[in-house]
Amino acid sequence: MPSVRSIYRKVQIVLDTAKSVKYDDIRGLVNGIYEFNMPSFVTRKYDRETDTMKYGPSIRVIRRTIRLCQTLGLIDSEGHLTSDGRKAIRKSQFDNIVRTGIQAILAEAGYDVDKMNKVITDMLHSTPVSLPTARALWNASKCHIALAKFSLLLTLLTQCGGASASQCKIYLHISIK
Repeated sequence: MPSVRSIYRKVQIVLDTAKSVKYDDIRGLVNGIYEFNMPSFVTRKYDRETDTMKYGPSIRVIRRTIRLCQTLGLIDSEGHLTSDGRKAIRKSQFDNIVRTGIQAILAEAGYDVDKMNKVITDMLHSTPVSLPTARALWNASKCHIALAKFSLLLTLLTQCGGASASQCKIYLHISIK
């Protein structure tokens, strides 16, 4: 099970909040999540006045997660659940819906799963062994997506059961097609 601070859990929280909180737009959804002060969105921030690190919810992290949900087709431009978002609220459907959304994004960006699995195998069997990290797969894939987004999608894909990886984000196999 992914940790409370994982992107997997953040997406679940956004969907649950979108379902249960009344708001008029994205700003309302952001504020609704912020007010709950959920541990998933807590970050450390430097306070110049006291010269200390303070903990608190991060609007930036909340907005980034909401944008990811929009990219995956789970939330519309007003911050309300789409039909896929409503399906994904059901725990039994969440992993499948998110995997499908990630698959669509990667396919649109020119990502070929079979080719990447061959790259992973070749890297692990090379001498010396080359580790198939997100950066290495991104470089090999030549897909049209930013590295940070690619890495985030692979992490979420792994948490949804669509890829195998070690704890250090060394990707072993991608099983979506």
